[in-house]
Amino acid sequence: MVVLEDYTVTDAPGFGDIGEGEVSDEMKAAALDGKIRTLKAKNSWGKNRPERGLTDGYTSFDWEYLTSALAWKDDDEGSSVSYYTTLTDFILPPGY
Repeated sequence: MVVLEDYTVTDAPGFGDIGEGEVSDEMKAAALDGKIRTLKAKNSWGKNRPERGLTDGYTSFDWEYLTSALAWKDDDEGSSVSYYTTLTDFILPPGY
């Protein structure tokens, strides 16, 4: 489980792309009809993990990555693909 902090949306009717930060109620409503591009989450391990390239306490997850099937290498002969995606569902609190 992660705590969502923010999100970005593309193709929001009347606005196009909506970035991070405070947005108007009109933009929030339009975002519901757009396409999620990224979800920004607060890191549960604290703000500084330079070995992972994280220094601000947040991670942005690309929507394509989150909804793609997992693939991994079994051995030198081939690879396997998961039947599950990395993200199946999430809930945004009221007002997001």
